Amino acid sequence: MPVLITVLILVSAGTVAAEAVPVLEEPNEGGNVPILIYHHVSNSVNSIYNVPPAVFYNQLRQFFDAGFVLISLSDYFEDDFGIPEGRKPLIITFDDGYENNFRLLEDGSSDPVCAVGIIEGFAEEHPDFGRTAVFFVNAGSRAVPFGDEATAPAKLRWLVENGYEIGNHTADHVNLKSCDPYQVRRQIGLCQAALYELCPELLGHVRFFAYPYGQTPTDPESFKALETGEFDGVSYRMDLCLKAWEYPAPSPADPAFHRQRFAIPRIEMHVCEGGNGHAPRWVIAQPNLYVSDGDVGSLWE
Repeated sequence: MPVLITVLILVSAGTVAAEAVPVLEEPNEGGNVPILIYHHVSNSVNSIYNVPPAVFYNQLRQFFDAGFVLISLSDYFEDDFGIPEGRKPLIITFDDGYENNFRLLEDGSSDPVCAVGIIEGFAEEHPDFGRTAVFFVNAGSRAVPFGDEATAPAKLRWLVENGYEIGNHTADHVNLKSCDPYQVRRQIGLCQAALYELCPELLGHVRFFAYPYGQTPTDPESFKALETGEFDGVSYRMDLCLKAWEYPAPSPADPAFHRQRFAIPRIEMHVCEGGNGHAPRWVIAQPNLYVSDGDVGSLWE
């Protein structure tokens, strides 16, 4: 981890020094961008894919202390990061749309121990970190986002209105590896239609896709069907398709970005390192990470 260079500003004699935003490394806007995958954030789920709330909060702190800033997947795709000089972009994604990802309280606020509530609470304490994430959800006749059909519309609207993004993860969490083009279009189209029905505000804004099980189709025509298609009168266009269990993603300024646009790598986050999962220190230690040159944009206005 790079050594933080802290600037202390003395406002007057006898006052406490104020700590400025830390400046890290020299700008490197051709560097790689970590895109993290989480699943459960819970104290009760027994799974390697679960990160307890206290651990999730601590992981956010480790990334903040190392100079990372949250950006949206749209910021990444559009190469419009707008973060301070020396800071590094970080994208958080959640797969499957579990109930513990997002719960709304009776007053309309997010439950402070669900994933969204933890991000919101951390951002209140550390506004320079940002507050956003992408939720790749399953939606259709057998799946409803965040586990409750009655509250799904309100939850989706809240996320859209508060700077979070919703992505397509198929209707039935089907492994697309051996699917033909029709099956690919059906799985994406049914999920798209269900999301639009639950939350009309999403119309035209669900443009990112995450592969269930991280597996891309092997058939070239099926792979081609991921980018654009139609099923049962509902059309879609995916700007990015994301994989799993890999390494930091290429910068949009890197020529590799356009070649990999439908197979963008992500990093699986676990409680500790092991197998395909990683802890923050592994991510922080990766070489050649993107470092901003300070071209501040809308995120900081």
